Parts: sequence; C-alpha cells; structure tokens
Amino acid sequence: TQIIDEWGEHQMKTGDLIVYTSADPVLQIAAHEDIIPLEELYDICEKVREMTKDPKYLIGRIIARPYVGEPGNFTRTSNRHDYALKPFGKTVMNTLKDEGYDVIAIGKINDIFDGEGVTQAVRTKNNMDGMDQLMKVVEQDFTGMSFLNLVDFDALYGHRRDKPGYAQAIKDFDERLPDLLEALHEDDLLIITADHG
Repeated sequence: TQIIDEWGEHQMKTGDLIVYTSADPVLQIAAHEDIIPLEELYDICEKVREMTKDPKYLIGRIIARPYVGEPGNFTRTSNRHDYALKPFGKTVMNTLKDEGYDVIAIGKINDIFDGEGVTQAVRTKNNMDGMDQLMKVVEQDFTGMSFLNLVDFDALYGHRRDKPGYAQAIKDFDERLPDLLEALHEDDLLIITADHG
C-alpha cells in the first residue's frame, strides 16, 4: 500500500495507472475506483495478461488492485482480481475434476489457478466471509475437495508483516474452528496450512 500512498493522488489527478511489481513474479495495476471503474480496470488487466502470457516473461499473475479514499487515507478494496497463468502441468484439482469429483474453490483460489481443475468458484470478501462460505460448502455434503484461501492473512497482514493484525486474525479464525469441526462429516479431512507464519 506504500506505492498507493505515494502515487494515489497523482493517479486521481491524471487517470494514470499505478503499475508495480513485487518480490514474486507479479505485476500489480492499481487505480482509484472513482477514477477508473472496476470493469475498466479488469479489462486493462485482462489485456496485460494476454500480452504477457509468453513464457519469456514468466509473470505469474497480473493483479487488479483497486483502492478508495482520499490522499493520506487510501485503502485497497476487496475488489482485487488476479489474472494468473494456467498451471504448467496437471494439478491434483485437475485429476479430481477429470475423475468426476467436485472441486470447489473458495476465495482467490480460482484466480490463482486460472480456473483450472475447478468445478465451482466462490468469491469472498475477507477471512470471515471465507469461513461463512466454507460452512455453506460443508453443509452441501459434496464429494471431492474444497480449497479455501483466507485472503486477509495474506493481503492485510502477511505481506505487510503486521504481527498484531495477524495474531488477531488467527484468534478470529480459531474462534470459528469449533463450528467448522462440528459441521464436518465423519469421512471429511481438514488440512490447514499457512504461507506467512
């Protein structure tokens, strides 16, 4: 968000896009939602994705990074959208889908895998919405795999190294876990992993 704080006012005045990279092979394109409407930002990102699909670029994702607010008080919104490369090989999700199993992607998983191997995609706004959506999926008693990304751990706390925020998010998640465990069926398997701690 430092780049948005630094260039957000300029972007609002000129309509220029804020284009920046991060440590992983990602290109992010930011714009204020009142200056460049979401659909236009998404269209721009789709075009950039098409231009950079060549393996010589190896840009893993193009990220639409909308924000709102005023100079000195900008906030990234939950309207982020990732445009990923297709996986270079077959994934577990592809195998499950090919064998007729459900593969339900919750959060940004569908974006990360560019829809490959996914039978149903569910968007989320934050961690707690992600947990709500997972509870709905568990209640379906489907046969296959559901893959949930709790986006706040990554976007709000992990990359920003916000230890107090991350700790609170873990606490909030932990408070939801008993309900999830109670809802699981006898033959369900729950696997929890993290990429920021």
